[in-house]
Amino acid sequence: MKNKKFGLLIAVFAILTIMSSCSTTRYYIVRHAEKNNCDDCATCNLSNAGILRAIALRDTMVKKSIDTIFTSQCLRTQLTAQPTATQLHKTLSKYIQLNSFIENLKAFDNKNLLIVSHSPEIPMIVSALCGQQITVNEFNRMFIVTKTKFLGKTTIAFKETTYGQPN
Repeated sequence: MKNKKFGLLIAVFAILTIMSSCSTTRYYIVRHAEKNNCDDCATCNLSNAGILRAIALRDTMVKKSIDTIFTSQCLRTQLTAQPTATQLHKTLSKYIQLNSFIENLKAFDNKNLLIVSHSPEIPMIVSALCGQQITVNEFNRMFIVTKTKFLGKTTIAFKETTYGQPN
């Protein structure tokens, strides 16, 4: 009887060890929504199309179990992410310096992250996370990088999709 209990205990320990070495991290990366005809980072609001796109982003992300939402310091990225944050009861985490932000992103494990950034920065983020080379011109594109760790091995997957109305 003791041998059966000991064997069961070892099996449970082995399963827990395997499970603890497994994780999936998803990075959902989008460009800010359409803005008014302005360039000032601190005050440039979203256009009507941008407001609709921010709502479409919320509707797309609502069932993705988002843990953290990152935006740049620019108002337009924050306004793009805010409907999602409000729906999910999250606060926005604002990054300042891109290179240190990217390094911090790499450290996340077993989380789902939404990143709202800018067309020049998104290719750098995606490349750093998965090596994929992209260009970003449209507002409706979403890039998904999935990092899976299993038994000491890490695999990276990349997917490009769209959300909301076409540009």
